[in-house]
Amino acid sequence: MGKILRKALFNVPHRHAVLTIPDVLWNIVKANRFLHKVLMDAAIKAINDTISYKHRNGRLLAGAIVALHPFSKNMGFNPHLHVFVTEGGFDKNNKFIHQKFISFRAMRKTWQYQVLTNFKAAFPGNWESMLVNHLFKKYPEGFYVHLPEESRITNNRKIARYVARYIRHPVVSNTRLYRYNGKSVIFWYKNHEDKRLFVTMKVEEFITELIQHIPDRNFKMIRYYGAYGRRIKKSDILGIYREV
Repeated sequence: MGKILRKALFNVPHRHAVLTIPDVLWNIVKANRFLHKVLMDAAIKAINDTISYKHRNGRLLAGAIVALHPFSKNMGFNPHLHVFVTEGGFDKNNKFIHQKFISFRAMRKTWQYQVLTNFKAAFPGNWESMLVNHLFKKYPEGFYVHLPEESRITNNRKIARYVARYIRHPVVSNTRLYRYNGKSVIFWYKNHEDKRLFVTMKVEEFITELIQHIPDRNFKMIRYYGAYGRRIKKSDILGIYREV
């Protein structure tokens, strides 16, 4: 899998970005699962808007692999995205324009705009739409973009391994299962201070928390956007940037 993925990637620098939404929207997404794709679509729009802002010769098209993780470390519902994106984009002449500096503040604003605009279109006239209007007026915590320069990856082999890690990422891995006695399950996760926290759940509760994250049938938790999209990949107009 890694070799195939490596050949599909462009031989250009990539970044790993994490995009989140405020907790006030979590239950709306949970009750309306079609919004999972709306979130994923909003990510590439925000990325292209951000990298194109200072480019004077038209819009740029980034290549992005978007992985949806609807779960948090403690197995709760917390939809967020892991995005592996080219550090820059392709212009109208199919030339890659490298942007070593990408403003996470600008992307955070465009991410908020794209999410709320598309959520509002999904709920015209409903209370969800009124909530979106409220969030537009009063900026909440939660629209977060983590895009550090330290996440830059320039080696295709490392990029492929990095992407594969998140593609295979389960809700809770076997290594985090601490104890099972037939009636309850104990697992652990690390908080932001890198401290292990242990959680005990009855078996029925554990299964309930686990199955809520099973995607709908045929729903793709990993999607390829922009320059990695099916149309461009099929035409291979950017083949010069792929690994030989």
